[in-house]
Amino acid sequence: MELVHENGFATLHYSPSLAMFNMVWHPASQHMEDIDFQNTMLAYVKGLRQFAPQFVLADMRQMGYVITPEMQDWANEEVNAVAVEMGVKKVAFVIAAELVPQLSVEQTVESLSATQVLAIEYFAEPGQAKAWLQGASVKTARALAA
Repeated sequence: MELVHENGFATLHYSPSLAMFNMVWHPASQHMEDIDFQNTMLAYVKGLRQFAPQFVLADMRQMGYVITPEMQDWANEEVNAVAVEMGVKKVAFVIAAELVPQLSVEQTVESLSATQVLAIEYFAEPGQAKAWLQGASVKTARALAA
């Protein structure tokens, strides 16, 4: 895996053999300001443009930053649109469902899921998320919650 970006809030790797980004958020993200979130996501956008991955695995379990409605709108316009433009096919979020910040992650990507442009799912374990991205049939967090 190739390191694409790293700061105190998140680490982004690209795996050429899997055509996949792996973004892991760190506990320090709870101290992020909106500008820190934007800068981290703009580094992600730069990586999208450079590598054009087909798959994204975003491990949100330690993300402490709560994405406000304003930042959700910004992410939909400035980040998610680029993912679609660059040909991302599937996005898997690894979340801890009991934590409030993860709810804001779901709200941010909800509009993309509704458009059926990207396949988006939520998982409790990174291994399940990676397997789904690679085409395996696995139980998603939504299926387990139902």
